[in-house]
Amino acid sequence: MKNAIKALALATTGSLLAAAAPASASTTAKQYPHEGDLYYDGGRYADSFFSSHANYGNYVTNTFWSDPGLEIDINTGTVFFSSCTSWSDMPKFYDDCVTAGYSETGGGRSFGIGTYDLRLLQKGRGYTGEWYFSGGSGTSTSMSVSWQEVWKDFCPVEDPWCMNSNAGGRFFSGNFTRGSSFYQSWYY
Repeated sequence: MKNAIKALALATTGSLLAAAAPASASTTAKQYPHEGDLYYDGGRYADSFFSSHANYGNYVTNTFWSDPGLEIDINTGTVFFSSCTSWSDMPKFYDDCVTAGYSETGGGRSFGIGTYDLRLLQKGRGYTGEWYFSGGSGTSTSMSVSWQEVWKDFCPVEDPWCMNSNAGGRFFSGNFTRGSSFYQSWYY
């Protein structure tokens, strides 16, 4: 029910959001998903509903065993959370939370959801992602939501540890504060 309400809200506000797109949005970047939102409950849960109004694509494959993939990450500036599990209804979904903290610089964490094959994502169809956080410390942190095109590079199997990044971008930045909910949408 919650996702149906969010889908209706996105569908009815899409034209309004287009006029209010952030000035930092690049017209040349492959921003995708093209529209979506992020809700954080102020505690240990966040969710996102997202879709694209054009085909996912112009992807690059870099190895002979690669399929192009896509990740959406919640990035924190501190160890506000130390770990998470995630879920999505994207086809060929993977939980990228297990890699959080291994390649980030500056003490932050990136908690992701991904698909091993973005070619399976359908234009106009909404997808959902959910994050269940644990651990960490502090009362607030800077955060951002970003996307990146990925591919299997380090090994030929479907495993989050095998994925490498090609290109990406940031949808928006903000702050998470414990005890205060947060909501932000994007449209490109």
